[in-house]
Amino acid sequence: MYTSKDLQKIFRIGRETIRYYEKIGIIHGKVNATNKYHYYDDLDIENLARILKYREFKFPLQQIKKLRSANHISDFQFVLTNQIRHLKSEIKIDKVLEARLTWKMNELAAYSKNRRAFIKDDFYYDLAYSEEHGFVGNDKYPNFTNLSKTSDFPFSDFIAFTKITDNDKLTFTNGGTAISKGIVDNLSIETNQLVHYSFNCIYQSYKVISQKMTDTLNIHSEVTLLNKLHYQICNCPYVRQIAILKNKRIVQLNIPVNKPF
Repeated sequence: MYTSKDLQKIFRIGRETIRYYEKIGIIHGKVNATNKYHYYDDLDIENLARILKYREFKFPLQQIKKLRSANHISDFQFVLTNQIRHLKSEIKIDKVLEARLTWKMNELAAYSKNRRAFIKDDFYYDLAYSEEHGFVGNDKYPNFTNLSKTSDFPFSDFIAFTKITDNDKLTFTNGGTAISKGIVDNLSIETNQLVHYSFNCIYQSYKVISQKMTDTLNIHSEVTLLNKLHYQICNCPYVRQIAILKNKRIVQLNIPVNKPF
């Protein structure tokens, strides 16, 4: 027979973990009436080892229970097949997350080098706040709530649209979250609540703005260059946040333009 301390030493797990597995019926400790200690037999050791192994394969406890209660090979295979599908999905998501971090690193490098380029941009947008109407709906930050419900939060970026005022300055008009079309297609993300934006030509540069976004954004140098190259601004410029530091935000400045004929 083995004590709780024996199990802790063998498997390098805590006492509370052992008590929890006992509570849900994975192991069945026998209580000594005299000293109230819990004692476990070799079958408990084998069951616990098997459970811990399944946990390393990221099986939820509910699925582990199904494995333990399977009467037929087909039942066992069914649980394994579902877990394989789940792991493949996780691997796919992890690759997208890795790509997202790599993209952010590349964008920070582009900011440091003051890169300017003509690009395409394609994304789905969820409006949170507008200058005219305030927060959308009855609740504040509905875009965050929507993303949290679908577990799409890590794939989104903060985007704010602007309007051009006198002297080539921008003021912010509305903000929300956006997910690139590539990620939407790759992960089959639901887009019913989102607005699709697709721009064939964007002039992209980088800016530093205040954390509270209360200032205007001067784009005189960008407008001067676009006029020189005979590009016409065709839609509202917008910024996409790359990083937020202690007192400032580093953003992409994206200006939709028509190519010269």
